[in-house]
Amino acid sequence: MPNEPNTEPTWISNSGLIVGYVFGSGGPTRSFLRDLNGVYSFIDPPDAQGGSVASAVNDNGQVAGTYVDSKDNVHDFFRDSDGTITEFDPPSGNFPRVVNPRINSAGTIVSVYATPEGNLESFLRASSGDFTILNMAGVASTQAEDLNDLGEVVDCGDFVAVLVWYCLPPERQRRLQQYPGPGWNANLWRRRG
Repeated sequence: MPNEPNTEPTWISNSGLIVGYVFGSGGPTRSFLRDLNGVYSFIDPPDAQGGSVASAVNDNGQVAGTYVDSKDNVHDFFRDSDGTITEFDPPSGNFPRVVNPRINSAGTIVSVYATPEGNLESFLRASSGDFTILNMAGVASTQAEDLNDLGEVVDCGDFVAVLVWYCLPPERQRRLQQYPGPGWNANLWRRRG
């Protein structure tokens, strides 16, 4: 980013929009969006006194990211293509322990938060603002990494890599493939026909 000592891009959309953050200019980190014409603009969630990081952008210009408020609490944010910023936390748990929240073309965001017991749980936030907690039977912690436009989520459950179709109940999911490997096991889950 021009006139900034350190620029860290974090995501590029299929259409070429870029998001990231700048740091080292004497203040907290600041999120940015670079549009298709090469014009940069800052994304400043209100009360982001501890800094912000834009971590993903879709082709519609919608951005997902995190920020730290004046009390050092971490929150997620959604920036719509019109520039409106919505700050949010999951409906349960302490606050997001954000591992790069991701967004798909529908504006659905996947992220992670810490429960009061200290476990990590993943959640989806639909563009409507509705939340879905992503639990897997028999798994204490989940950590969503990304999602696609089909609603499939790449997730680690108890440090075992899995791909789960979370938007359906377990009885409607089926395993397509299993990828054994040293010390880990990856599963591909998808909606039944």
